Amino acid sequence: MWTARATAYRHRGGFDHVTSHIAVIIQQMVAAEVSGVMFTANPMSSRTDEIVINASWGLGEGIVSGILTPDQYVVALETLDIKQQTVGDKEVQVIRAPNGIGTITSTVPHSLREALSLSAPKAMALAELGREVMTFYEGFPQDIEWALAGDQLYLLQSRPITGVEFTWDEDVDAWHTAPEDENTVWTHIWCEQFLTGGITPLFSSLRAWECEVNWTYFAKLYGFDEITNVRWFKYRRATWYFNADAEKIWQKLMWPAALRDLTNIPPAWQADYARDETSLIDVARMWIRLHVMEPKHGLYGWFHNTYAWIDGKIEEANGPSDEQLRRLSDAALKRQCDKSSQMVADFFETLWPGFSWIAPGALGLLNVLLTKWYDGSSPNLFQDLIAGLPDTALVTETNDLWKLADIITHSKRLSACLNEHRDAEFFAALKEFEEGRAFLTKYAAFLTAHSHRGHQDRDIYYKRRVEDPQIDYLAFRALQNAGEANRPENLEARLLARRKAATDEVMQNLSAQPLGGVKAEIFKMVLNYILRFLKFRDDERHFLDRMTLQKKHVFSEIGRRVHQRGLVANLDDFFFLAKHELYALFDGHASQALCRAKIEARRRVFERRNARLEHAPTYLQAGMTLNLDNNSDQITLVDGALRGVGTSRGEVTGRARVVRSMKEIGRVEKDDILICNSTDPGWMPVFPLIKGLVLETGGMLAHGACLSREYGLPAVQLRNAIQLIADGSVITVNGDSGEIIIVEEPEKEAA
Repeated sequence: MWTARATAYRHRGGFDHVTSHIAVIIQQMVAAEVSGVMFTANPMSSRTDEIVINASWGLGEGIVSGILTPDQYVVALETLDIKQQTVGDKEVQVIRAPNGIGTITSTVPHSLREALSLSAPKAMALAELGREVMTFYEGFPQDIEWALAGDQLYLLQSRPITGVEFTWDEDVDAWHTAPEDENTVWTHIWCEQFLTGGITPLFSSLRAWECEVNWTYFAKLYGFDEITNVRWFKYRRATWYFNADAEKIWQKLMWPAALRDLTNIPPAWQADYARDETSLIDVARMWIRLHVMEPKHGLYGWFHNTYAWIDGKIEEANGPSDEQLRRLSDAALKRQCDKSSQMVADFFETLWPGFSWIAPGALGLLNVLLTKWYDGSSPNLFQDLIAGLPDTALVTETNDLWKLADIITHSKRLSACLNEHRDAEFFAALKEFEEGRAFLTKYAAFLTAHSHRGHQDRDIYYKRRVEDPQIDYLAFRALQNAGEANRPENLEARLLARRKAATDEVMQNLSAQPLGGVKAEIFKMVLNYILRFLKFRDDERHFLDRMTLQKKHVFSEIGRRVHQRGLVANLDDFFFLAKHELYALFDGHASQALCRAKIEARRRVFERRNARLEHAPTYLQAGMTLNLDNNSDQITLVDGALRGVGTSRGEVTGRARVVRSMKEIGRVEKDDILICNSTDPGWMPVFPLIKGLVLETGGMLAHGACLSREYGLPAVQLRNAIQLIADGSVITVNGDSGEIIIVEEPEKEAA
């Protein structure tokens, strides 16, 4: 009662020393035959859809003290299926002393050491008990001690698991109806082409469903029975993984080996895959099946189908106003959210055949035709043939922005206002004088057409120009120094001339061969189809961004309400809950404490990913990293060069400007070589300033690669470029060979 420890405890707890009493608790000891610990989430992989059980003979002290190797069971949280069981040595056991006082450690007989200490039914029953305990504690993962005596399971202790960063990524994917195959190989390459920034749980649960409903629909339409019920996407630590196994089947059934798109096929598979031919009869049967059953999705039908949306549903894509949304009841608001997501899924249906089948095959066919038929010596012919796309939505947006920048450049008053005021203050200051108000009228017309653009990445989390005045303010500042040579019409003329010259050369080369007229016409038809697709690619993205902003508006209204009701701490917390989690919180069916823990943990990872401090392994299987690259590391040549993949022709030397996010584009100066992870529409204003580009992700058709070709900038894709190239160093970028040479390291102070 009066030991220092007990006295200090009472003092800290505010207990009166005089009136406090001492008590002795007497409990019956469980005569455990088997005992151990159970984690209701996997502390090694941070998976929250697995329960891990350690079990051994005797009392739990043996496992807790670490003097033996226990049996281990991994159990699926949802189904209680045993996914894995491992026999431990269980060399010793701790048992009660024969005299009843204390415990002793004894050697375990070999027959028991080689046997599992828990039967499968008992392991599943124990996991069910753990699931009930976790439910009692509002879904937080628990560290549980347990015992088995006779046929009875005993719960001895439960406390939260500590020291593990749980993000509940598995809960983000809980909307899936298809089961997850643990043997699936997942690739990050697909995501690197389309979603390069951090991905929020809300956007993942929306966009993954919108995509998967179309993968499933078209797999059934094409007759791809093997992949009509698979998961195509997996959410992991603020990014996406794509099902490489399903893609392998899709590509094989779709095209002969020479025409397949191998972008998402691991390099280690590609040699065998090239020998795994499909039946041309099956391919022909699929084409006939498509054009008979759904001609609107056929070779040209899908173009008309999609442009009917792009040209005819702008108001519907814009959606209801914020005022209209505020008037909706909770139930009506959720219906509007579902409607907005369904609209995107329906739009995707119109373009899915082109993106997932026909256009990749056409690009593959063009490459085959050039390889087998063209015998000229022109380098980088492929890049020249697909450059210079006039009259796209992106070109229109770029021209409109330049026209506004020109007005500022040629006005002393507007230029002074731009230099004296920053961001939103600039637009506010324009209201104070007549010339400024006239400019704002023109800018308002620009916003009517393009307010939903200018964002850093595709996730609804990122701000569009209508939400953040800084986006266009920085664009206007950048374009003041762009120079006449970089004007869109001048660049467009040069690129069109280059494409025409390349096209004429191929046509002349083919025409001079046997059957040259036929070859030239086939080449011309394939090239025209690809150019039509590439123009469409820009146009559909501009329209899709409208619907994405609409989704942001409707879900933001739910976010506003849950914040107003005190269910979340911050106004933007709703982004970090999946749709079904957000709905459950909105309806009052979810644990607020667990939701807040999920939001906090997921936000930390999301912010680390956007700061380029969190990197995604290229391949995963069962949560573990796989090496399926033929050469997983960057190749450093003898002369010190780094070798990547050239995506836009030409060679240039200049100062490297490492930019980790769009917020830093103000650091980019004229004639810099931009080094960044990826680009999206919001990065467009820096392209007139830079003289070269190095991207970490993407490919030949990535936004940055396409824009580099439009601006005539040498460009290379180099994985981990931000880490490999120091800011301020002088480098040479060769878009023909894909090589980057470090000419001069930056001075230490400058770096």
